[in-house]
Amino acid sequence: ELLLQNTDESGYLNNPAIKYIELRLGRICNLRCRFCSPVNSTGWDIDYQKLYEGHENESIQNIIKNDSDNWSESDWFFNWFESTIKTLDTIQFAGGEPLISPAHKKIIDKLISDKVSKNINLVYVTNGTVLDQNLFERWTHFKSIHIFISLEGIENNYEYQRWPAKWKNIEKNIVLMTTQLGKSISKLTIQPHLNIFNVMNISSLAIWCMEQSPLLNWNKQLNFLTEPKWLSAFILTTEQKNQAIFYMHQNIEYINKKFSESTKKEDVILWLSAAAEAICKEDWSSLQTESKRLNAKLDRIRGCKSSDYLDEITNSFVCDQN
Repeated sequence: ELLLQNTDESGYLNNPAIKYIELRLGRICNLRCRFCSPVNSTGWDIDYQKLYEGHENESIQNIIKNDSDNWSESDWFFNWFESTIKTLDTIQFAGGEPLISPAHKKIIDKLISDKVSKNINLVYVTNGTVLDQNLFERWTHFKSIHIFISLEGIENNYEYQRWPAKWKNIEKNIVLMTTQLGKSISKLTIQPHLNIFNVMNISSLAIWCMEQSPLLNWNKQLNFLTEPKWLSAFILTTEQKNQAIFYMHQNIEYINKKFSESTKKEDVILWLSAAAEAICKEDWSSLQTESKRLNAKLDRIRGCKSSDYLDEITNSFVCDQN
């Protein structure tokens, strides 16, 4: 509406105002998630070179060698940012891990000191493992705070995927954040990515989520991992996909009964239904041998065994030897 008001008859936009920006504050991250890469995590740099030794992607190698993550702390960025803040409505922070970025605190404090924070909505995409409680007070100065926590499983399954995070820590942080709902946090949403490690048991995360708090949301938009291809659920055989679909439909019935009074169950059911439909759209089963090889190699690099973390069914198609 605002754009239309400021556009003249020739189609020229007068006095354009930036209302929304997404700030990916560099690659700095405290985790080496199984499905990530050096593009989004500095922690992956060494693992990547060992895993793909001799077959590295040139563009990713250039990212590692020519890291310029300090742009978000540079004078030119803050000069540009200062010129936009009076018109901003929403800022989305991502990473890397935005909550450990040195630039994040500086940006927040700048918005508060310039007395524009009350007009701005903040959105975070975070792994949720690092939580500075001093942020709670800062967040009260803003119009709203919506946090998306990237989470793909629970307990050992979570620890295998989000290496080297510990389940007890993220569970504690999520519980703490739910206590801030309606105070410093406006909305808290679990945002999973469907992949080879959770396709058989993603429902356990959904059930855990619904048991935590009626105020904890589930992102109803399906995020289906397609890169790297060797970790996508598309690599499953037809038989394995049918087994996953059976489990999803079985758990939809369970959720319908157990959470019959919940207003949140519809988002979970829609997500599971979409996931059950999506896994049959592509057949990448020819990549399964390569997937097992790379998973076994990454286990050796990290000194872990998939069988210590994954259920027997999932482990059977993740690694041949463990």
